[in-house]
Amino acid sequence: MNTIVTNRFILCHDELKRLRIVRSSRQFAMSLDYLPQSLSEILKGRRDVTLELLRKGVEKYSMNPVYLLTGSGDFFSNLDHSPAEMKEETDPFSNIIHLVPHLLGKKYATERRNNLFLSSLEKIKLPGINSLGIKLRAFEVQSEKWYPSFLPGDILISEKIDPSKGVKTISNDKVYVIVTKNGVRVNKIDLNVISKGMLSLYFEDKKEKKIELKLSEMLELWEVKLKITRNVENENITFNSLLSEIKDIRQLLYNSVNALV
Repeated sequence: MNTIVTNRFILCHDELKRLRIVRSSRQFAMSLDYLPQSLSEILKGRRDVTLELLRKGVEKYSMNPVYLLTGSGDFFSNLDHSPAEMKEETDPFSNIIHLVPHLLGKKYATERRNNLFLSSLEKIKLPGINSLGIKLRAFEVQSEKWYPSFLPGDILISEKIDPSKGVKTISNDKVYVIVTKNGVRVNKIDLNVISKGMLSLYFEDKKEKKIELKLSEMLELWEVKLKITRNVENENITFNSLLSEIKDIRQLLYNSVNALV
């Protein structure tokens, strides 16, 4: 049988779910860096809440320690912290879009379900985009192989694809962010050569050597919906380099024609 402190902790948990600050008990447990199975034991009355879990609940969700210990006061001590603001901080798929920089690609692959890690990332708010019920994430482009479609430093706003739908939602013409245990990559997928649990990935040009990826190695799949170019300086440098190359080619042709004459 649970102690009275554990029962009060459960009431705070239930209130967080009622206010939709957390979507599920699993999300709540993971946001506190606690095993969902262990939380389930607490909620079922088979285990008491630990002092460390109480401390995390107070720090993360402003649970009122006075209420937890004595039963006096409100569930939460920070009444100025509105449910909407708390949800924005704790729900990785709220209207806030978390940005994954390319330098943290490998860390994201291992920590992608850790709400504490997600909350540490840079956040993007785009006017006119309501991601309620839609799982959006932003990824930074690293490779120059996407030029001129994307530049290093571009931000790709992407929607998560439900893996249960299989390859039916994948298209040859779309760009995808693919998360594997080795990191994050941006590619197109060649549906013509999907076989034996393998995906064939390529960049903008199909002539370039394709990359084979086992389906079992894919942790997440995101469809790119929007590009934000913020590295204007790189874009100007690339454009100027292209103009310089054109001038060199023209000069070479001019010299070749004069030599023939």
